[in-house]
Amino acid sequence: MFTIIQQGGFIMWIIFSLSVLSLAVIIERLIFFASSKCNISSLIENFGKEIFANNREKSWKIIKERDTCYHRVFCVALAHWDITTEQMRLLMHSVVREEIFKFQKNINILDIIAKIAPLLGLLGTVLGMVKMFQSLNLTGAINASAVTGGIYEALFTTVAGLIVAIPVVAVTGLLNSHIDSVEEKMQQIADYIVREHLSINSNGK
Repeated sequence: MFTIIQQGGFIMWIIFSLSVLSLAVIIERLIFFASSKCNISSLIENFGKEIFANNREKSWKIIKERDTCYHRVFCVALAHWDITTEQMRLLMHSVVREEIFKFQKNINILDIIAKIAPLLGLLGTVLGMVKMFQSLNLTGAINASAVTGGIYEALFTTVAGLIVAIPVVAVTGLLNSHIDSVEEKMQQIADYIVREHLSINSNGK
């Protein structure tokens, strides 16, 4: 593999570095996303039962069991439970945005890599072609083997750029889809909290 990289020149090394960076970002994001898995229905049910009974101690125990984005939304809500319902609505909106921002971290890096990797590959190919024709011009002799061999090596970078970009585009799409799903679930929790807050305050608890 390193022989092919060396044949592609410095552009190939840049593409290789981008592939390593993208892999590192993807692994880090997958680990972070895995830590957010949670039985939301059970969490909502258990929290709702205790908070409606005005048992804040048990409510805290339930939402402190884990440190997922969903648990953190409940923690912020319970810590500010005595505010008005309108203030709670605004607070939940802010908390959800803050949590989603954590999920979007470094996703822009993948977007950039997906866009520039093919362009770098094309640039490497063009530079390789220029170098090949310059060499033919200086020698004054046209050798079919040299021409086809030069084109073969020059195309390495284009292939490498596409090999890096295509998986990154696919994974980025999947990650963004997961973020949308997480945001929807957190929004459901936020709406539930606002409704429970309004209901409990209306009942004078």
